[in-house]
Amino acid sequence: MSLGRLFVFEGPDGVGKSTILKQIAARLEGSSRVVRRESFPGNGPGSLGALVYELHHESSSHGVDGVSPLALQALHIAAHLDLIENTILPALESGEIVLLDRFWWSTWVYGMASKANQAALEFLIDAERAVWKERKPEAVFLIARPEAFRPEHCHEEFDQHAQLYREIYMREQGRYPVFVVENNDLNEVASSIFETVMRAVN
Repeated sequence: MSLGRLFVFEGPDGVGKSTILKQIAARLEGSSRVVRRESFPGNGPGSLGALVYELHHESSSHGVDGVSPLALQALHIAAHLDLIENTILPALESGEIVLLDRFWWSTWVYGMASKANQAALEFLIDAERAVWKERKPEAVFLIARPEAFRPEHCHEEFDQHAQLYREIYMREQGRYPVFVVENNDLNEVASSIFETVMRAVN
């Protein structure tokens, strides 16, 4: 088994997880660790993830009038598979620490919130699980807050997504370590998570 470690950061849009992840990456790099920071669906230039992101947020610019909720999540899963196979698994095999912004949890949460067909959604997620094989996260950090940091995130949607994240947390705990982290202070949260990560990699 390789020495690589996978740490996942999850939570609703606007909860601060990406900012926390960046701080953790900087601290790990400062301790001379080899770190790779990735996000789902992925946003590297020329990547499938970048195209999916554009289709999600600006479908009309690609001549697409709209995408159904289920088809949208299928596109996200396709981008996940591409990033897992081409980037994440090779990085883990080479012993890198991978910090991943979002997981298949987001596919389930946002798919359920948009009322995508649940049975089909589960099949899509099963495809991603198959590609991960036996590789599980060293830890998933579910970042929580009473409300989003930025006002552009609708409070009703934020609450709905937070509730769905709680549901998937209850379903997944026990399969791998999951930590629910209340983001009341970014620096304190980053320090606490960094300590947890360092205990896991040492």
